Amino acid sequence: MGQSSSTPGTTSHPQPEGLIGKANEANVTVGGKVCIALLDTGSTVSTVNESFYRNHLSHLPLHQIEHILEIECADGGTLPYLGYVESELIVPDLNLEDTLPCLLLVVADSRYNLSVPILLGTNVLSTLMERCKSALGPRFLQKASVHTPWYLSFRNMAVCEKELAKNDWRLGLVKSAEDRKIVIPANTQVIVQGYVDKEINYPQALATLTAKSQCNYFI
Repeated sequence: MGQSSSTPGTTSHPQPEGLIGKANEANVTVGGKVCIALLDTGSTVSTVNESFYRNHLSHLPLHQIEHILEIECADGGTLPYLGYVESELIVPDLNLEDTLPCLLLVVADSRYNLSVPILLGTNVLSTLMERCKSALGPRFLQKASVHTPWYLSFRNMAVCEKELAKNDWRLGLVKSAEDRKIVIPANTQVIVQGYVDKEINYPQALATLTAKSQCNYFI
């Protein structure tokens, strides 16, 4: 997640220690243009801001998929986007020989992504990690001279993968609390009431609260 300055007109208070961490950013080449990317293991999609798209990738076809894909922000709001493009990605830090075709959602400009135009989510990061693993074996993190941002991303995904494997590839078991049969048609969403009988152990952390009406994709 990127950082943003305080809202005009609000009272300034000392920033609590531990509220904002360092953004995990790295240099990549997208469409032949060197730029900065945010490596976001908490995102399942990858994005490019609209200005970068229009300045450097407008020769690529813009595919429309808004009727089949709805992206939800952390606060429950939806992420608006123009469509997606397929571009070539080069990661010099990983010393991979081949370029990687990647799908990028074109999203609106924000204060943060005007300086960091690319966000790489797990749809791209997982493929890059698998390529490193194929080249160097299961202990690729110990063998490869991976720059810190990539090491942190891959280590986080590797640890999550290991923990999920130990738990049969699930965070927890949610049982339906509905008293009727529910059918979910294709390309639709249905709210299903459920319950858990085992608490998931989450570590304590500082967090900011955002009103849902103020949601934008803010990365």
